Amino acid sequence: MRDPKLFASPRDFALELVSEGSVSADHLLLCCLKYMSCDMVRDMLDANELSPRFDEDDEDEDDEDDDRSTDCELEDWLDGFDDYDTDAMRVDIANNNLTVGDDAAADRYKHENIIAESIINGNFSQAEEQCIKFGYDCDEMRRLHG
Repeated sequence: MRDPKLFASPRDFALELVSEGSVSADHLLLCCLKYMSCDMVRDMLDANELSPRFDEDDEDEDDEDDDRSTDCELEDWLDGFDDYDTDAMRVDIANNNLTVGDDAAADRYKHENIIAESIINGNFSQAEEQCIKFGYDCDEMRRLHG
């Protein structure tokens, strides 16, 4: 069972993990950043005057802001698919097979992959039920994934 300090003072507990050597500061930072939303990270950077708006040299800021907002838009959108294989979705987004923010396309993508997995695993009756449920041509899906 974990130390009751975790519940009484979680920040102190996290810092204690680092000071005792249970985890590295880099690992704890990575854990925090992965857990936080893009908005939370942005707010934290602003609150600590670490965001680009506090830099004296603002010349290249516009291009960097575009990349960051695109990354955050992707991460925020993928957060809605936490029960799904978002790594595969990232690959398809990078290959322009899926567009960030297109929820209808993401649903089709998800349905097609569910059916494909059933076919690949030999669950043809299940695949047929899924085709009917999601409105796909079973023969076409079998031809593509069989």
